[in-house]
Amino acid sequence: MLISIVATILFFVSSLGYGRIVVPSKLRDELLLVIVPGTWIVCHAVFFLGLLGLLYPVWIAMVLLPGVILALQRKKTVFAGVGPCFQGLRNACTPLWLSLILLFFITVLLLLAVNNVLLPQIARDSLVYHLALPKLYLQQHLWYEVPQNIYSYFPGMVEAAYTIVMGLGGDYPALIHFGYGILVLLSTIRLGKIIGIREEYIFIPVLALLATPLFWQEMTWAYVDLASSFYWTTAVVCFFRWRMQRQKRDVFLLGFAVGAALCCKYTNIILLPAVLLAILVAFRERTRQPVKEIAATIFFFLSVALLAVLPWWARNLYLAGNPLFPFFWELFPSQSNGWDSQRALLFHLFVDFYGDAEKTIMSYLLAPFKVFWAGEEGNPVLYDGQLGLFYLLTFPFLFLSWRSKEIRYLAGLSVIYLLYWTFSSQQARFLLVLLPIMSVMICRLMQFFYLKKDGTAARRKKTIPRQMIAFGFVGLVAGGILLNIYSTVSAFIKGDYPYCFTEEKRKEAYLATNLGYYEMYQYINKNLPESAHLFLVMTGNHGFYLKRDYFSDAVFEAHTFSSLLKNSPDAGSFIQALQDRGWTHLLISLDFYFREANNDLSSEQFIVLKEIFEEKLKLVKVSGGLSLFDIGS
Repeated sequence: MLISIVATILFFVSSLGYGRIVVPSKLRDELLLVIVPGTWIVCHAVFFLGLLGLLYPVWIAMVLLPGVILALQRKKTVFAGVGPCFQGLRNACTPLWLSLILLFFITVLLLLAVNNVLLPQIARDSLVYHLALPKLYLQQHLWYEVPQNIYSYFPGMVEAAYTIVMGLGGDYPALIHFGYGILVLLSTIRLGKIIGIREEYIFIPVLALLATPLFWQEMTWAYVDLASSFYWTTAVVCFFRWRMQRQKRDVFLLGFAVGAALCCKYTNIILLPAVLLAILVAFRERTRQPVKEIAATIFFFLSVALLAVLPWWARNLYLAGNPLFPFFWELFPSQSNGWDSQRALLFHLFVDFYGDAEKTIMSYLLAPFKVFWAGEEGNPVLYDGQLGLFYLLTFPFLFLSWRSKEIRYLAGLSVIYLLYWTFSSQQARFLLVLLPIMSVMICRLMQFFYLKKDGTAARRKKTIPRQMIAFGFVGLVAGGILLNIYSTVSAFIKGDYPYCFTEEKRKEAYLATNLGYYEMYQYINKNLPESAHLFLVMTGNHGFYLKRDYFSDAVFEAHTFSSLLKNSPDAGSFIQALQDRGWTHLLISLDFYFREANNDLSSEQFIVLKEIFEEKLKLVKVSGGLSLFDIGS
């Protein structure tokens, strides 16, 4: 645990040190602006170490050390960068009762998140690729192509950060994502100040974010969504800085923030045209802008953003002939040993599976609203995540004129992304990048209704109807936040999570309770020889807790098994094909496989399949719906 905490701190401190080299001198006191290029440098240094086959603890430490030294040498200015995030919060103690209530709930939620982030990981995508891939890279000391795991072609900047913690011997790499969650909260404060939220109310959007069930859960998971959210929010901050000051340094940081977001997830690509549109609108605010200045600004922004993401797109172009592989299969001539046009088409259908099963015009119209009131974790039809009713308070104001130009930009970005989300993959967690923006908008609107001064010296006459609207809106905000707090804390009340400092046996029991296959994995790790090489079929591709080599198709998990079966004239040929690939054991969910195979195999192939399991394979153990077979030699 201590190693993980130290490694995480070193990662962010080193990022501050490296960031100060890149950031122009006048901005070096801005922690959030410094850490954007800093995290990019550290993560990509580790990525390039991996390409060179140097993923060893000593080399990873050598990447961190210069950045830490730079940060400590200039600690007075580097760590003073925290100041701008909280500048003016001395006044946040008025009214004192409100600040105490907000800080109490924020502290409780953060402590609960700390407890969960120090528990073993059980989140699906963490075990499929966010942590599973760094584990494979560290075993080979090489950032290599993993054709059977299609997610290995996704941008891997945050996975490089997880590689740092795991490479230094840490068992809790999700602390990196927790750190990004803290940065999201800080950037939300910064954005709130820019759009005019008063100091005494600045903690309201912070609490709103922390209380969001999915946001809080992701702070405890080894995912990438909060990193994306941080870079999105910082990009918005940089845009507003540029809009006010028109300095090239702000365009540079804006491009870096957008590029870093692209290095986290493919879905962040929508940020590129959205920012370009915002830049053009900002130029229209001022008359007689030279065309050369507009073109130069856009070119500079695009150059920085695309250079930042170039390592990942260039790698995919080299490996698969497609910079955005495995997407846009029809647009680029793609090739990969672990992928083909049929699976590419099925993958698009798989991604579109989230949301209503039958996509109608009405379902598309309702999706941006329904995700907030009906979202449910673990249910793809209900967007696989709970966000809460609170964010619905944004919608009445997205399409209405507003006196603040900053709000107009935020509303425009929200509309663009909600439309993009509606017609792409309707997963609730993909909306996390928008939640800081929506939360500060709601707080700003609450302030507009409630205060005598709307951030200006001019007093407004409060009528009874206005007071009713004000208190009603404040009540809706408070009610939405409290409802989310209850949803988040209820799991602890039920006792679903053990105490993070509990004995190892309770953590093992926690894994066994939440991962149905864990008992089987324990058996494999204890009883199979270290030379064993497993073939996983329909197991969910959850190989992270296996301590033996394994092969598994990432998405369509019966593809290789069924292909070998179709190409084998008899059971003996099939077994020989498994042995030729070096597999010694087969771990399969028979129920799931036969359910899938009913629509895929002929009657003759079913006869061969029956012979394989009844005569050719030796059953070793059955547990948690999985069957372990010895393939033989």
